[in-house]
Amino acid sequence: MAPERIAFVLIDGLGDVNEAGLGGRTPLQAAHTPFLDAIAAAGLNGLMDPVAPGLACGSDTAHLSLLGHDPRACYRGRGAFESLGAGLLMDPGDIAFKANFATLDPASGIVLRRRADRRFEAEGPVLCAALDGLPIPGFPELGLRVRYATEHRAGVVIAGPGLTDAITGTDPLRDGLPLLDPAPVEEERGGYGEQGNGAADGSGVEAGGGQGTDAEGNMGGPPGDEPAGPRKERPPPSARSAACYSAAATRAASDAMRAALARHPINAERVSRGLPPANVVLLRGCGARLALPAFPARHGLRGGVAAPTRIIRGLALTLGMAALDVPGGTGDYHTALHAKAQAVAAALSAHRLDLGFLHVKAVDDAGHDGSAAHKAALLGAVDAMVGQLLARLARARLDSGEEGGVGEYTIVVTGDHSTPVATMDHSCEPVPVAIAHLRHVEMGKPSSAQTFGDSVSSFDESAAGAGGLGRFPGSQLMPLIKHFAGHVVAGCVGNKAAVFPLQLLGFEVDAVNTVQFSNHTGYPLWKGKVLSGEELWDLIDAMETNGLLSQYTHLLTGFIGSLSLLHTIHRVLLKLREYNPALVYVCDPVQGDNGQLYVSPDLPPAFRSELTPIATIMTPNQLEAELLTERSIGSVQEALDACAQLHRLGPHTVVITSLDLEPDHVTVLASTTQPQAEGALSTFRILVPRVQAYVTGTGELGGDEYRVK
Repeated sequence: MAPERIAFVLIDGLGDVNEAGLGGRTPLQAAHTPFLDAIAAAGLNGLMDPVAPGLACGSDTAHLSLLGHDPRACYRGRGAFESLGAGLLMDPGDIAFKANFATLDPASGIVLRRRADRRFEAEGPVLCAALDGLPIPGFPELGLRVRYATEHRAGVVIAGPGLTDAITGTDPLRDGLPLLDPAPVEEERGGYGEQGNGAADGSGVEAGGGQGTDAEGNMGGPPGDEPAGPRKERPPPSARSAACYSAAATRAASDAMRAALARHPINAERVSRGLPPANVVLLRGCGARLALPAFPARHGLRGGVAAPTRIIRGLALTLGMAALDVPGGTGDYHTALHAKAQAVAAALSAHRLDLGFLHVKAVDDAGHDGSAAHKAALLGAVDAMVGQLLARLARARLDSGEEGGVGEYTIVVTGDHSTPVATMDHSCEPVPVAIAHLRHVEMGKPSSAQTFGDSVSSFDESAAGAGGLGRFPGSQLMPLIKHFAGHVVAGCVGNKAAVFPLQLLGFEVDAVNTVQFSNHTGYPLWKGKVLSGEELWDLIDAMETNGLLSQYTHLLTGFIGSLSLLHTIHRVLLKLREYNPALVYVCDPVQGDNGQLYVSPDLPPAFRSELTPIATIMTPNQLEAELLTERSIGSVQEALDACAQLHRLGPHTVVITSLDLEPDHVTVLASTTQPQAEGALSTFRILVPRVQAYVTGTGELGGDEYRVK
């Protein structure tokens, strides 16, 4: 069966704690959520610590973790995410800041309001245009770029030579504190080192509860707090001058923007209307653009995001995910939720994406604003959006006639962190997770077609704790999703179908599972993990150290879910042939069937360039033979021509396992260049009557037979 496409709904600030004003319930429990409950009832549930237990995290670090990257190892600051999401391009060496338009008392230097005005959609772009391109006094070699994001937020980039992101910002992260002076990062304060800003780059990774996060998930707290997580170490002596230079340039840029805002007519008008002026731009989260593996290479999936919130949009772009246009999407209370559902459903149903990521920010804002009733109401609105998403995908599934194949969808719903209204802050409580197949969910209730799940029937913090997924860290979410959606082998396919027949035939077989689970997912509970390319190589490395590689005579591979795993398999084959140059490699190049691709588009070229030249035997179906040869096959002669082309590329034996050329039969075509009686190429054509039945594991059994013959 083809892997299912994935609709991933991320509700920012989802989790909460019991509220007396809601009858001792959380806002999620108090909300009317029939569609979220239906997903929970139809699938598997659990509780997730976005980064790790006991850590209150920001949205950026949480999203990095959920999408497969350890923020404690790779995080530099959220400024680059905000700026990229706002549309500012960054060259290597440029530094960026997440910024707020705020209100400063010029006489005392005290930040009176970190948000001059949340409703800033009209004035924000005008002020950003006035600041964009300002000269930085004393630094003519540097450029200043400013772009409006959402509400009171903006992205700021300082571009030019000699810069480093190992500096602090100007944002005190609390109202009523002095504007800070940019400085090189110090290590004495046990982390990011900005005075009054325990995490100078606003990472949002902190030990303990929700103390020290600002209203947007940046970690602060009183001076002396020591956050856990990624640390920007003190620059070495050779880099110290770069940090001093960068801090001085940031100070000059901040002063220049403040002077421009002081004389801008918008602020004169605001003051005349009794509104606080937007007379300072607070800078935080200094960061350079991260260099991380692209989402398709890491996960074997084409990912896209519907996230008007600039920091999430920028993070997705950093990870190589497509940004979907959402008309009316604002990333605040007024966002067009249903437009997000429409954008994700359209991209998935049109096969433009394998994973559509739908981000909702407003729920987190309600938590920061301390309104339990508003948060519950917004969660009800999100539920209605999820209902529309389910309906659109169900309609696309029916219209395409793809039930049971590539028209299937997996639905995932979770949050990036908890934002309790009681503390108006991020906290360390885990968030609920629900994963279900669309075909098991009916509109507003579990489907009678449900085949497995757990005992959970509602989507909330308490019920999820009894789910079959248990409690797990965010780093395990993508492997769980990919397994659930069929992007890895499960059930009576793969090694379960291949190993035992070979053993019956008298062969010693060592199986390397691309997943290692306690049991198949038909049970209420399953746990385990997916094997990465690095982990596969670790196994081979240990086996080589123990002198075990010389015993192997054959290698058989099937479904390969990611480009990184394919690269590693190529390395494994070359390593095995160092010990046995005659080793036979049987490659089943699983990529799709019936005209539909169900692996990432970057895999077919890699099969062609990396695995085909080193394969001994290849067993493609009709579509896979077309992908490998880059030619269409509509007749036996065209299939023979494809076999000849594959022979020239590498394998001496090619078996096209299923040619759809005749209405009543499936054609199997085998071709070999192995010497025969007359020394000529031999071909075999077998007509197999069509049987109206659904079976799995036939490819693995066929691979066994070709390997034996």
